[in-house]
Amino acid sequence: DKIAEKLGMDDHRRRVLRRAATLHDVGKLGVSSAILEKPDKLDAEEWQVMQSHAVHTTDILGQIGVMSDMAMIAGSHHERLDGKGYPLGLDERSIAMESRIITVADIYDALTTDRPYRSAMTSGKAMSILHDELDVAVDRQCYSALQELVEQGQVT
Repeated sequence: DKIAEKLGMDDHRRRVLRRAATLHDVGKLGVSSAILEKPDKLDAEEWQVMQSHAVHTTDILGQIGVMSDMAMIAGSHHERLDGKGYPLGLDERSIAMESRIITVADIYDALTTDRPYRSAMTSGKAMSILHDELDVAVDRQCYSALQELVEQGQVT
């Protein structure tokens, strides 16, 4: 929400974004905890199952009338600007700003949080990794807004 605010997004869009961001991984309910909590690298079959969570998210939210407007936003958080993301292979022309915001926030959170397979990274290391993905997977405006928030101590 802080990223959206920095980007000047209006209140209605921010409300939809907050809801979509909260529910962006609801599709993981369809993924085995053995995969979600695996302490090692996923094999090809496990990775395919893991990737399916984005489709599940879109499907679940799309079937709930009051949430249908956020289904695509939430389900597109693994799409990439270069078109090499999943599940649909969307590119920068088709990825909503709300999804781009969720993407940068989700990657940052994933990098700065302990995982079963690695310890949390520092904020600086996470921002460096995000920087390396600019215009490929990460939207430049979203990155800049996050960077400001990190520098101001509003995000840890």
